[in-house]
Amino acid sequence: MTNQRRSRLDVIAAILEAALYGEKKTRIVYHANLNFKLIKKLLPILINKGLIEQAGNGYKTTEKGKAYLKHYKEIKELF
Repeated sequence: MTNQRRSRLDVIAAILEAALYGEKKTRIVYHANLNFKLIKKLLPILINKGLIEQAGNGYKTTEKGKAYLKHYKEIKELF
């Protein structure tokens, strides 16, 4: 078993995947296997970049975020 950390791109993909259909922050944290400190730091960045948006009292992946996930998965398949 390796103790390899995920890259920032991997973490972003996990957040976007967790929020595909709209989720509250707590569910995103658990689904993406993150901590609240990191999600609190990254959510504003992802919102600012247009990859995720606030939806009611939760968050939802935007079309731009879905495109990111698509390309991310294509690149991961190459390796």
